[in-house]
Amino acid sequence: MDIEKRRSKLMSLGVNPSEMFIFPSYDQERKLLIVKRTGIEKLEKLYAIRYKYISVTESSYKDGSNVTVILQGETDNHPPIQALGSANPDTTRSLFISDMANKRARHKIVLKIADLYQYDVHSEDESDDFVPAKKFDSSDAVNEAMRKISV
Repeated sequence: MDIEKRRSKLMSLGVNPSEMFIFPSYDQERKLLIVKRTGIEKLEKLYAIRYKYISVTESSYKDGSNVTVILQGETDNHPPIQALGSANPDTTRSLFISDMANKRARHKIVLKIADLYQYDVHSEDESDDFVPAKKFDSSDAVNEAMRKISV
């Protein structure tokens, strides 16, 4: 399915163009369509997906821990689907590794139930490569907090 058909399919499901972007694959022939978290949440509500944890494991990793979540999702009209999400310090910039593993599993289930995963449609949380690194600068937050205190 070409990129425009994938975009049209997502828009027909209520995902706005601002909630998706194209990511060039390492294989120059493929283009991945990436759905932002807000778009995933819309699909999750549209399909009324229910989740059940199958397993959550934590293992040691060279620089911390590795968390793997196996989650099952289903709807009234779709049989159960299982997905695996994992995260460790090398695969996420987030400090909340278990939260990221959970998001990755949930988002895969949403895209599979919406029949999009097979067409190179992915969630922005599936890989840190999909989103440019943001430098965290606490000075703005500190300045804003100080401004509110001094009022």
